[in-house]
Amino acid sequence: RRWSTPKMAQEMRAMLDQLMGTERDVPLEHRTGRERTYTDDIVCKYYLCGLDITCFKNTRSDGDVARWVPAQSFTKLRDDDVKAAFQALSDEAKAKLGYERDTKAVLDNLVRDCDRRVERGLARARVERERAQVMISTSADNDVLELLKVKMKESTEKAEKLGEDGDVDGAEKELEHLETLKQRADEVKLKMENMQHVKLTETCRVSGTLMSTTDNDQRRQDHFTGKQYQGWLHIRTLRDDLEKRLKMYEEAGYDSGHPRANDDARDRRGSGGRGYDRGRGSDRRSRSRSRSRERYDRNRSNRFGRDRDRSRSRDRDRGYRQEPYRRNDDRFRDDRRRD
Repeated sequence: RRWSTPKMAQEMRAMLDQLMGTERDVPLEHRTGRERTYTDDIVCKYYLCGLDITCFKNTRSDGDVARWVPAQSFTKLRDDDVKAAFQALSDEAKAKLGYERDTKAVLDNLVRDCDRRVERGLARARVERERAQVMISTSADNDVLELLKVKMKESTEKAEKLGEDGDVDGAEKELEHLETLKQRADEVKLKMENMQHVKLTETCRVSGTLMSTTDNDQRRQDHFTGKQYQGWLHIRTLRDDLEKRLKMYEEAGYDSGHPRANDDARDRRGSGGRGYDRGRGSDRRSRSRSRSRERYDRNRSNRFGRDRDRSRSRDRDRGYRQEPYRRNDDRFRDDRRRD
């Protein structure tokens, strides 16, 4: 029996858990010897919600996950028993923990990056196809098609002339030749439209992987069963499932693990609409502006008071320096004597 790679990895993980324990990858100073729970910091919260952040290991997409997931999360524990315990919780308990909301945020970023890569690949494929069509329109196939059109026109005129002259056998033979020319022209047209002989780029709309139009069936099958395609397909499916689940939590009024957001939602429901929120927001902004204005006036008055004191101090110092100078100046006394 041939096992798939994910199943073999799960079997090996279960075997190692049985032989060495679930804390085999945990540093010695952090081992507790007790059974792990879903609230422990060492447990990967993304894995509890169905996202294995190591699913793209040794692939080009591994960097996409590392861009949105903290580095310490890759070393955390991913245990199936702890995951099963978390999945067995009630919807209200899972909503209160907020793990699914955090996982949904990571999945949104991943899908957004992948969609951008898909758009770039599709744009590249369109440019290549347009260039190929221009090349084909000026290639030998186009010349062959034009020549076939000329021959078909001549054969049609010849068959009509033979029919008018009463040469029935000759006319039928010429019509058979005309049919052969039409079949050949159709083959050339199909070749130019399909462009199967031209190597063009194709983009996978799920993973954003670039493929070629000349790839054989086995190569395409390898892609659809490969790690990148299956991983991105799971990410997109999980994102949609979590979106539906979070919407159900919101409709049920469950705590989503974000108290401020839940308080605002309850205020909106209790007030009967968004107008009340706008009024509250306007009142808060008015009070904030009033407090800011009071602080500004108070600081301004204090600053002017300090400037006034410093000015008075400078005047006193200046008078103290100048008066003794004028009284003790010999030239000043001499001028008074002459007067």
